[in-house]
Amino acid sequence: MKVGVTGLNRERFLNLCRNHNLNIWKLRKKEGQCTFYIQVCDFRKLKDIRRKSSCRVKILEKHGTPFFINKYCKRVMFFGGIILFFLITYQMSLYVWNISLEGNYSYTEDIILEKLAENGIKHGIYKSKIVGSEIERLIRNSYPDITWVSTELKGTRLIIHIKENFDRTIPETEEKPYNILSGKQGVITNIITRTGTPLVKAGDEVEADTVLVSGVIEIYGDDGAVAATEYVPADADIYGRIVYPYSDEFSMNYAAKEYTGKSKNAFSTGVADSWINVMGLPVRYENFDMITETHQAHLFDNFYLPLYFVSYKYNEYIIENRKYSENEAKELANVNLERFLKELVEKGIQIIQNDVKIEINDKKCIAFGNIIVEERLGEIQYITDEMKSSDNNEEGNQDEDERD
Repeated sequence: MKVGVTGLNRERFLNLCRNHNLNIWKLRKKEGQCTFYIQVCDFRKLKDIRRKSSCRVKILEKHGTPFFINKYCKRVMFFGGIILFFLITYQMSLYVWNISLEGNYSYTEDIILEKLAENGIKHGIYKSKIVGSEIERLIRNSYPDITWVSTELKGTRLIIHIKENFDRTIPETEEKPYNILSGKQGVITNIITRTGTPLVKAGDEVEADTVLVSGVIEIYGDDGAVAATEYVPADADIYGRIVYPYSDEFSMNYAAKEYTGKSKNAFSTGVADSWINVMGLPVRYENFDMITETHQAHLFDNFYLPLYFVSYKYNEYIIENRKYSENEAKELANVNLERFLKELVEKGIQIIQNDVKIEINDKKCIAFGNIIVEERLGEIQYITDEMKSSDNNEEGNQDEDERD
């Protein structure tokens, strides 16, 4: 603590402090008094020294743990609140309150989260119950186009990293023997076989269920006869020219939204699955658009809490019946076509020719035609025991015919 000493015998006061081995520091002299710092245990010994020197001692400042405890000992609720806050924070840290996905394009976040929720992986699950390998296996088995999944726990967040197979390549980890089917009707443009027996060549027309590369390898002996049969997972790069029929039509009459300029805001808050409407609801507009923004509370980047704040904005509109002009209809038809072509390109499909035509009459706008593309082909057909038995019977019949 810091004390101040006043009186005519301040020098004697300090000498007596020294004779009694009292520890004082930061001694200063100003404006008719001496100030210094002293420990609480030594301050209690100043009573006799003060009387002998006829000086007055005044406490100027109090520092240290004893004074802090004494000051706040009556504020039990304050410290209780701090302790309760840390206990609740620790309890919340044991759960997952935010599940986010990275790298998903073909499948929306809502679809994947719904699949996870069906299997018990949802907000509020204990982190100790999260098994990354099981989540990865569930997603890969549920969505064949997803070839790689990785999970990561950070704070109260579960982050799922995803990679999708846009080229529709055949997994390299398959161990069971299988054939490669075309999957679509078209013309083979290029085929490079690494494993298996190719049954088609460039320029061949194939149906949707045509076997392109067989997983059956026949080993011939010196006499030219089949000596053994080996079953392997077929592996090949196969590309074909495919014709996509395109058709799109819409009415020339349509209902247009005309916004009135009136809007209303509303707010709600929620803890976990319980929601409370704070203000602004209900909205009594007959026709309106609703814009929703949801914010989840979090202490740090990866420490999310089950507390949500939602804002709603309602924009009123009236419906007017209108009709497209010829130019507007063509523009809309071209926008729809471009969207379709863009989806093909994003899947790694090369567009070779576009033969789509647009016809407009008084009632409808119709776009129709063919889109010729080149894309990678290949679907797996596992070789079953029945198929192996059938092959063996055919080989036996061929041997009998040769002997005859």
